[in-house]
Amino acid sequence: MSGSVVLLHLAGAVALMLFATRMVKTGVERAYGDVLRHRLRATMRKPLMAVLAGCGLAIALQSSTAVTLLVGSFAGAGIVSGAAGQLAVRGAEIGSALVAKLLTFDLSLVVPLCLVAGTIMFMATERRDWRQTGRI
Repeated sequence: MSGSVVLLHLAGAVALMLFATRMVKTGVERAYGDVLRHRLRATMRKPLMAVLAGCGLAIALQSSTAVTLLVGSFAGAGIVSGAAGQLAVRGAEIGSALVAKLLTFDLSLVVPLCLVAGTIMFMATERRDWRQTGRI
């Protein structure tokens, strides 16, 4: 492959990652925004809990980048402190590493099931929270 084709593929991959991360962030904020804000505010007061919350969010979202965007927006809004946000991001990196390890196992049956379940939740229901969960 020539250098320009590699750069084009790289740019496309980065654009897809940014788009998907924004979609996940938007879906999570719409579906669980208020609940997430209240629970994060309570959880982030203790350093160990902040790390565990970041780890749990990264496992649930399968993206430490999405967790970083969420926590950054909450820190910008004053919902969590900067130090707690940093601890949550470190926990998200741990969670991402755990997800990467989990993905080394054979999950060939799980992926299509998750895709079908998410599509059905998004397209076949009228409830907003179910649609946003399917979007994620």
